[in-house]
Amino acid sequence: MAVNRAFLVAARELRETIQDTRFVYTTVVTGLALPVFYAYISMSTVRALPTGVASTMFPVWFLLSSILPASFSMQLALASFVGEKENRTIEPLLAAPMSNRELFVGKVISSFIPPLVLVAIVQAVFLGASFGFARLKYRMPFSPDLAVIGRTALLVPLVILFMVACAVLISARSTSMRSAQQVGAFINLPIIFLVVYKAPQILDIMGKSAPDVLAVGVAVNILLLRIGIRLFNRESILTQIG
Repeated sequence: MAVNRAFLVAARELRETIQDTRFVYTTVVTGLALPVFYAYISMSTVRALPTGVASTMFPVWFLLSSILPASFSMQLALASFVGEKENRTIEPLLAAPMSNRELFVGKVISSFIPPLVLVAIVQAVFLGASFGFARLKYRMPFSPDLAVIGRTALLVPLVILFMVACAVLISARSTSMRSAQQVGAFINLPIIFLVVYKAPQILDIMGKSAPDVLAVGVAVNILLLRIGIRLFNRESILTQIG
């Protein structure tokens, strides 16, 4: 696979994303408003809990603030192919001299980078706002477990990549944006619910064997990408729009 051609596809998609004012506004609101709200709720909760419980709950809020905003960016991945089908702009892309693998990987990269950047912004704002609420509003010390925060920050991109790869494959095999959104919700919402509901257990497992969990996450994503590449077929897309 020629990596440079995959990145050319990704660069094309990212330029269009940056020019989409709706996505920019959503990113600003999600990246600034939501983490401040989560930080306020988190510090209010931590303040009312015993020290031992509070130290456990803060990483949970950090994980939730990282995962939930990323779900807003799934719209990009779901629109990666089917959106271009509906707008009749996909024919030149499918006719480009590149393999199915390069095209699919390029779409995954372009759909993965925006939510990754968004999550990085959210995490930074969440930590900064938490520090501000703790020290200025509640006059209490702010000393999160940086090791737990670091492990969580490594886990979140793997979850996002899994969701993005699923969404891109759904988009490639869907005939309309509505059907892609319905199938995407059926797959991605349970993942988000599982992460939210089992956040304490996930963080506990990460604390005991983080390298193993991260290795499994990488292996699962590689397997999913290989499956997506095998199932992706540009000829079937041309048949749908023909």
